[in-house]
Amino acid sequence: MAAINYRFNGSHGDEWTYRLDTLNLAYATTTADLFMDTPTHHIDELAALR
Repeated sequence: MAAINYRFNGSHGDEWTYRLDTLNLAYATTTADLFMDTPTHHIDELAALR
């Protein structure tokens, strides 16, 4: 799994938006629903934005 974080500054003063994308890859023969179940664990990588 790879997480990609984006923070965009707006064109109207101090406005900004935040986006998080997650990419799941499997290197094996598997079923199409591999990433559709409830995750077995959670990793919190959130941080305070300045």
